[in-house]
Amino acid sequence: MTQLAAYIATNGTDLTIKGRAFTVDGPIQDGNTALATFSTQRTSYTGVLCVNARVPGKPGAEVWSLVGGGKTQATFAIHEGALLALR
Repeated sequence: MTQLAAYIATNGTDLTIKGRAFTVDGPIQDGNTALATFSTQRTSYTGVLCVNARVPGKPGAEVWSLVGGGKTQATFAIHEGALLALR
C-alpha cells in the first residue's frame, strides 16, 4: 500500500495542492510502479509515484508528480501522514 492510499483512506479523496483542488481515483500499484488519476472540475491528470525522488529532511517521504498537457502540473509528497506541496 502506498502512503497516498493510506492518506486518502484517512482523509478522503479530495486533495488541495498549492490552492488547486483535486479528487483522487486510485492509486493502483504493481511492484514499484504506482499510478493514480487526479481530477479537477475541468480535466484529469495522471499521478505517478517517483520512486527515486527524495525530500530533504523528510526521510521516507513518498513523492508524486501530476503530469498532463505535456508538462508536470504539480509535485507533492506524503510524509508521516501529511501532504507536503513541493511544486
